[in-house]
Amino acid sequence: MTIPSPNNQYVHNLCNHITEKSGIGFDERKRKQLEEIVETRCKILGLNHIRDYSKLLRIPAMKGPEFNTLMDILTIQESFFFRHNAQFHALRHFCLPALMMPALMNKKKADHGKINIWSAGCANGEEAYSIAMLIRDLGVDDFQMKFHIRGTDISRQALRKAKEGVYTERAIRGLSPHYRKRYFTKQGDRYLLCGEIRNMVDFEYFNLSEEPFKMDAMPRWDIIFCRNVIIYFTQDHSRKLMKNFYGSMAEGGFLFAGFSETMRYLNDDFVPIRLDDAFIYRKPLPGQAPKPETTAHSKSIKNHISPHKNKSGKHFKKSPSKKPTLSSRTPRTRDPRTVARPTEIEPPPKPPLPSLDERLSVARNLADKGETISAVTILDDIIRQDPLHAKAYFMLAMIHNDSGNPDQSSRYLKKVIYLEPGNPLARLHLADIFKTASKKKDAAREYTNVITLLENRKDPEEDFGEGFTGQTILTAARAHLHQL
Repeated sequence: MTIPSPNNQYVHNLCNHITEKSGIGFDERKRKQLEEIVETRCKILGLNHIRDYSKLLRIPAMKGPEFNTLMDILTIQESFFFRHNAQFHALRHFCLPALMMPALMNKKKADHGKINIWSAGCANGEEAYSIAMLIRDLGVDDFQMKFHIRGTDISRQALRKAKEGVYTERAIRGLSPHYRKRYFTKQGDRYLLCGEIRNMVDFEYFNLSEEPFKMDAMPRWDIIFCRNVIIYFTQDHSRKLMKNFYGSMAEGGFLFAGFSETMRYLNDDFVPIRLDDAFIYRKPLPGQAPKPETTAHSKSIKNHISPHKNKSGKHFKKSPSKKPTLSSRTPRTRDPRTVARPTEIEPPPKPPLPSLDERLSVARNLADKGETISAVTILDDIIRQDPLHAKAYFMLAMIHNDSGNPDQSSRYLKKVIYLEPGNPLARLHLADIFKTASKKKDAAREYTNVITLLENRKDPEEDFGEGFTGQTILTAARAHLHQL
């Protein structure tokens, strides 16, 4: 099979086609990654050349399914509940009160209206369901308001998983015991989200690069979550997306971007708001100029609600002591009646970039906390500056392996081995991937290579990182080779 180099016109045209259809941008490293992905897809589909694959993507009967498969591979779908908790704190104590208070103050109106929330790029549903659980715990029946939550994604596989509502321990690792007990049922090593929360969210396919949005097919959004999405997009597509978000949002609505993303250079219409450890953005109310304000006040929703009635008609108030936290990691919540005083300012100028080793350490910490997309963004930048940075490739391999993408992980591990032939830890991980894939011959070869590298080392306790000594790696290689 002849697969062209990344600079070949076929690859260039394919990258342009994907960018046009999805907004995803390609630098040299991602172009090379795409070439490797297409090579694998060609083998699976029985195609002999990348030009045949390019033609297939344009055939009406095939371009939908294969394009969806390609999007599943190119985008990382791993997430977890209440990711970047400071933003959910801002949602609960600032954004929702700001949107709900005007309606709740109207005592004569029995039905106080609807708040529309969009989780754009919802992956497997963790973000949308986190919003639903937060709203449910506020006691929505008390508010006499309706909430419409919609999750959308370009990956149909992710949408299927979101609708199923079944999650791993890793996905729910940040949840408090309250949330686990109230909303999840353990099934083996998985956790099933209860129907009460699943029914609060509608999921559907949506391509964010669509230009312009079809406004008649969607409501006016009061809140939009679009986090860790624009890092995939070209800057031109990102600007168009922000313009579409702004046009589809109600006045006074809020936009939540990713922790490592900023609207600077993308949109000047939204007002940036810093609230504790979270940055959010707001569409100005009618008559307000799109410029920063100095202070704002969070309001308590509960202060303006009559005591709730249960089914027997008796009045009761919920005990403050039973109010759950968002997660076990949530800091002590202040009394919502106090002033939060967020400051609406432009983000400060970016400081000089730290060294590559310092940035690698930041990426490692982010990956350890589950912020894999932010970690990958940093690692991509490191490799862009130093294409021979073996530690960055190794970390990418570990992230992809933990995210359930062993094929991509093995590609990065092979790069590490090419750069560092004597790296026994990379060879051990590659052998384990081969073993899991039932490639016994390849696994045996790599386990043997590990044993050969380490048997004659003078210091068996030599540290190879990730908590592995030479002796630990050698023992594992021998045991795994014996199991084949």
